[in-house]
Formats: sequence, C-alpha cells, structure tokens
Amino acid sequence: MVLAAAFGVGPVMTAFSYSALIPTFCLSLLGGVNGPFHSAIASALSKSAAEKGRNAEREQQELLAVVSALVALASIAAAMLVFLFARHIIDLLAPGLSLPPPGGFITDSSSASASAVTRHIAISQLQQMAPCIALAPLIGIGFGTLSARGEFAIPSLSPSLSSLSVLAGISSYFALCRWSPLASPQREMIGWEVAAEIRSAPSSQPLAAAATPAAAAQTAQQQQPPPTPPAPPAPASSPPVDSTRSEASQEPPAASWLPLDALFARHRERLHEIFAVLLPATVASGMLQIATFTDLFFASFLPGTAAALGYANLLVMAPLGILSSALLVPLLPLFARLAHPKDRALLKDSLRRGLVMTMAVTLPMTAVMLPLARPIVRVVFQRRSFDASATTLVSSLLSCYLLGSPCYLVRDVLVRLFYSLSDGATPFLISTFAIAANAVLDFLFVHCWAFGPQGLVLATAAVNSASAVVLLWLAHRRMGGLPLSLWWPSFSILLQAAAATAATATATHALLSAALTAASHSLCFHPRWVWFLDAAAVGTAAGAGFLVFCALVVAMRLPEAMPLWARVKSLLQKYGIVKVRTIP
Repeated sequence: MVLAAAFGVGPVMTAFSYSALIPTFCLSLLGGVNGPFHSAIASALSKSAAEKGRNAEREQQELLAVVSALVALASIAAAMLVFLFARHIIDLLAPGLSLPPPGGFITDSSSASASAVTRHIAISQLQQMAPCIALAPLIGIGFGTLSARGEFAIPSLSPSLSSLSVLAGISSYFALCRWSPLASPQREMIGWEVAAEIRSAPSSQPLAAAATPAAAAQTAQQQQPPPTPPAPPAPASSPPVDSTRSEASQEPPAASWLPLDALFARHRERLHEIFAVLLPATVASGMLQIATFTDLFFASFLPGTAAALGYANLLVMAPLGILSSALLVPLLPLFARLAHPKDRALLKDSLRRGLVMTMAVTLPMTAVMLPLARPIVRVVFQRRSFDASATTLVSSLLSCYLLGSPCYLVRDVLVRLFYSLSDGATPFLISTFAIAANAVLDFLFVHCWAFGPQGLVLATAAVNSASAVVLLWLAHRRMGGLPLSLWWPSFSILLQAAAATAATATATHALLSAALTAASHSLCFHPRWVWFLDAAAVGTAAGAGFLVFCALVVAMRLPEAMPLWARVKSLLQKYGIVKVRTIP
C-alpha cells in the first residue's frame, strides 16, 4: 500500500521490478522457505539423523561447515559480478528500456526518455542490492537446518523482516527528505516527478537500500546454537576412563579443527547427495521466478506493465507465501523420513493429505479473490499515484494470476516429493521444458495474438498447471500407482464448495456495494469513510465466502476436515456456545 501510494506505476517501481529480479530471485528461491537450499539441507539432515543416531549432531555440523564454505565462496563471487556488470544485466533483462525496437510499443519521444530514466534508476538499485546475493544461500541453509531440528517458527516468521525493513526504509527516506508523497492530491504521477531526484541521489533510494539490511537480519536471526543432547547415563559396571588418553582416541576431531579438504573427503558421499538434488532443484523450484524473467523481458516493451505485474503478483504471493510456509515446511522432513520403500504406503497417504490440505486452503482463497479482484485492488492500492486506470490493469492481472494459484502449490508439493526420493533430475527436466514453453507462449500472446500484459500471466498459469499434471503422472508411475480414484471424492467436495464460495462472495459484495452506493449519494459521506465502507464490504463478502466453504466441507463430511471440526466443536461445547444433544 505504501509503495503504491508513493510511486504508483511510475519509473521508480518499474525500475525496481527489474533491478530486484536477481536479488529477489536469490532471496526468495535460494534463501527462501521451501527453496532448494532449504529442501536439500532439510532432507539430508533428516536422513542423517535417522541413520546415524547419536553421532548425527557431529556429522551435521561438519556437513554444514563444508556446504556453507563452498556456497559462500560461490555467492560472494556472484555478488561481485552482478555489481560490476549491473549495466549489462539490466540491458539484458529489459531491452525495451534501452533501445525500443522499430515498430514496437514504445514510439513517442516521451516514452523513450522515460525508459532511459527508468534504466538509470534500475542500474543504481541493482548495485545497491548486490550484497543480498551473497547472503541468500546462507539464509536457505539456516532455514533447512532449523527445519531438520523441528523448529518451524523462525523459518515461517523470518521473511516478515524483509517487509519491515522496506517499510522502515520508506519512512526514513520521507523523513530525511521532509516530503510526503501523500501530501498533494494533484501529483498523480509522483513516480515521474521524483525520478530525477532519486537518480541524482542513489543513497536515498529506500527500496534498494533496505534490501541488504533485511537479508542480514534474516541471516543473524538463524544463528542459534544447536540443542545439546542429554548425555546417556553411564553403566554402573563401566570401567573408569583413563585420563591420560588423548581426545583424538576418544572421539573424532571437531569440525572447526579440520581443514576444509578433510571435511570434504569425509562427507563426499553426503555432499554428492546434497548437490545432486540442489542444482536441479534450483531450476525446478525457481520456475516461477525464471518465468518472471521472461515475463518482464517482454513487459519491457509495454510501459507500466512491469510495475503492474509486481503489484498483482504481490497480492497473490502474499497469502500463498504464508500458506506455503505453513503447509510445505513440515511436509519435506516427513516425506524424507518415509522415503524408504518399506514405508511407501505411508508416503502415499502423506502425499494425499498434503495435496488435499493444499487444495483446501488455495481453492477458497481463489474462489473469494477472483470475483473480488477489482474491489480488492481498489481498497489496497488505489490512492494518489495509483489511479483508477492502474486499478483496472492490476485487477485484470490479479485475476489471471489467481487462475493458476492452486496448481502452483500442488506443483510445489509434488516437487518436494521427488526431492525426498533423492530425485532432482525429474523436476529439473519438467521445469526446463516449462520455462521454454513459457517463453514461447509469452511471445505468442504479446507479439502475435495481442493479448497484452494479461497474456504474460496466462502463459505462466498455463505452464504451472501443465507442470503439476505431468509431475502427478510421473509420481503415479514412480510410486507404483497412486489411488487417484479414491482421492477424487475429496477433491470433488472441495471443488463444489469453492464454486459455492465464489457465488456467495459475488452476491454478498454486489448487495453491499449497491447499499453503499445508495447511502453515499443520500448521506454525502466523506471520501475516507467511503474507503472504510468499501473495505468493510470486501471483508464481509470474503468472510461470508469462507464461512460457506467451511460449512460445506463439514456438511459433505470431507475426511480431512472432520478431525479439525471435532476439535472446534469440543471447544464450542467446552465454553457453552453449543450444547451436546444426546440421541436415544
């Protein structure tokens, strides 16, 4: 909301959309929850704990020391290269900002000048955010370590530091400049007005300057000492320990006293297992981010599209990020512990519950947000620089993103199933073909079929859906057959409940909007009160939709929902809200 009001879809946000591509790719993918580093480390450590028993803690520390050292060297080198070649990277990611193609979408001189300003800002912002690339893999390793220990609170809450850091940077910027973007209602293009000032003072760019402290805070938050296991009681008949024996004869030397090559040789097999999953997983898990690269490549020829894609993607990924943290973080260690062939039946059941719970949280969100896309964007973003035309563009992109959101999380669940089976090649191949298909569809939708910005999002949604279907079919073959016919009744209940949810949200908001319009004309509400009433209408419609969804899945007796309903009902009975009826 703050960014939209401050910069709208002007050059500052457009430049940030391109400059943040690589740092955000590293932070959300390599260093993010459920990213490849998180997945590979959590899977390897979980297996090590199951196989090594009491010696697992020492092996895990040595393994983490080697992986962290290798990854830190590579990430620091990558950060330096990005800083030095920032100009060339921006020209590669956004060719439409440097030289508009003949016959392209940018034809007038004002657009060309605005593109040059946007390009200059993007280069400066990318150089400021380069240190995030060095910190991102270490954050992912920390997430994986905490997840393997069963600590899920810090991995789930740590990404909020990024948002808080950006808000702090924005506030500091406006406080230092003694200028508020919300003070003048006539500044409908604030982003264009402050572009020259931001270009001349790169240190005052709050969006880029706040990224590195956020990454450093996440890294520091994870540096916690591992829990010390209790020492086993010594047997009564055990002989006394000879104090003259050297420590080397009692236990292997600690990881901190061994050179890196010795640790590498000791854990060569486990390191090979980690990197065999890690490298393909980087491409497989980053399909959405890499697809964003191709989307923004073509969006650079459509002025204002990059910023609009960022706002729409934020509205979808904010709830999806919370849901993925709650659902996917516990699933990977569970899948890894059940990867042995003798536990195949339990693994299939865990996969079924994971898929059903994923659909149970994404379908109602999609069913509520899809019919309310325009009022949601209007309530959240529309003010000052973000005008009605921006609301129209962003709401249409939001609707397209929502169409593919359920398959996005389903694909992530299936990818983590293959990781737990030490198979990173299959998701890698599927993602490689998906990225190529996304680039082809982007070109066709934008340049051949004139779908505009919406075509970029539809291409991504179609590719994600196709990838989820292919991965499910491959998992069916890999695991000796999945009882999909037995799973279908649960998915059918969820789809029917989602349809009723969408209808309820649409009807409720239509009635409330009609009443609000009549009341505003007759009572002449202040514009601020109109915003509060509009937000209340959206919230009420969404709440009504979610209530209908919950009521239907309980009424149709969804198996996965009944234990939760039994717990809720027991709480209601405990506090006397409902009474227990005894049936004779």
